[in-house]
Amino acid sequence: MKILGVDGSLTSSGLCVLDDTKVIDTNTIPTYDLRGVSRLVYIKKIIRGYLEAHKPDVVVVEGPAMGVKGGRVFDMGEMYGLIKMESCRVCKDVIQVAPTSMKKFITGKGNAKKPQIRDALLTKWDIDIDQEDIADATGLALFAYYTTHKRLCRSLPEEQRKALEKYEVLT
Repeated sequence: MKILGVDGSLTSSGLCVLDDTKVIDTNTIPTYDLRGVSRLVYIKKIIRGYLEAHKPDVVVVEGPAMGVKGGRVFDMGEMYGLIKMESCRVCKDVIQVAPTSMKKFITGKGNAKKPQIRDALLTKWDIDIDQEDIADATGLALFAYYTTHKRLCRSLPEEQRKALEKYEVLT
C-alpha cells in the first residue's frame, strides 16, 4: 500500500511516500521566495506531480495549525484547500490528521518538537530522516499506515492507539 504524507507549510512543505512502512521517496516544496498565487501554482504543480507519479492508495495531510494569526490564516487556508482538492482529485482515500495527534503517535507527546519527531522515527521505526518537514510528512504517512492496518495496532502502547483515533476522513 502506497501512502503520501504531506506536511503543508507556506515556506517549505514536506512530502513522503511510503510503500507499507518503507520510505520510497521524499521531497520538500520550498516556497521561501514565492507569495500569493505564484506560491499556490508551484505547490499545486509539485503535489500533482507526486500524485500522478506515485498513485498513492492514501493521502494524509496535516491539519492546519490553529495558532496562525493575521493574514497568514487566509494564505494557509488557500494552501490547505489546494492540497486537499488535488489529493481528492486523484486518490479516493484522503485523511487529515491534527498535528498533535501525529506527534503523540510518533513520540508519545502531543507537543513534541520537530527534532523529537526525527529522533522517534529513528529509534522506533529505524527511519533516518534529516529534514524536519520530511520527518513530519513521514510521521503522517506512518499514522495513516497504522489507521489502515488496525490489526497492527494491538502491539502498540495504549497512548499511541488512542492517538490513532483522532483523524478526519475527507473523501
